[in-house]
Amino acid sequence: MEWTKSAGGPLICVESKLSDQWKGIDGLSTMPDSSTTGIATDYDRACKAKGYLSAIDMMKGAALILGDMPLETGVWKNVSNQLVIVRVFHIDANADVPSMLASIADDDRPLESINVSFRSRTLVISDSALPGSEAKAESIRFDIAPGKYRVTTQLAKLARAELLLHRFYRDS
Repeated sequence: MEWTKSAGGPLICVESKLSDQWKGIDGLSTMPDSSTTGIATDYDRACKAKGYLSAIDMMKGAALILGDMPLETGVWKNVSNQLVIVRVFHIDANADVPSMLASIADDDRPLESINVSFRSRTLVISDSALPGSEAKAESIRFDIAPGKYRVTTQLAKLARAELLLHRFYRDS
């Protein structure tokens, strides 16, 4: 698994072809309106997002905000090919992460749930402070089928780890 983390703020998850829109600390990727009053940058918007997972609009499309705290983050696909964003609160250094993840059952009462749509196949996760054009070298790239998804948030407390999982469920 590849891993990334931010320098201290939230991470974003956005379609690769839209990532250059994200301005990070350099400005806004949307037209100013009443929702951006007093907000100067995309990074400010990401920091104000509520919860572990939210979405904010850009000029074209939206960015998922992986909020709360700067956690080491990776992407994993289970045996059913379901995409899971994995965020680590703590984990033993020698833990077999894929085996650990495979042992975690779906939670039928997630902490959060949001609906999102993707028009293209490749997504990137990067530091929300960085403009999209600069973040590519430090990002994780992964593929997902274009379409509509429900994304849930689950807290998994295990003997050797505490993880935050964002599971992607394809809407039919």
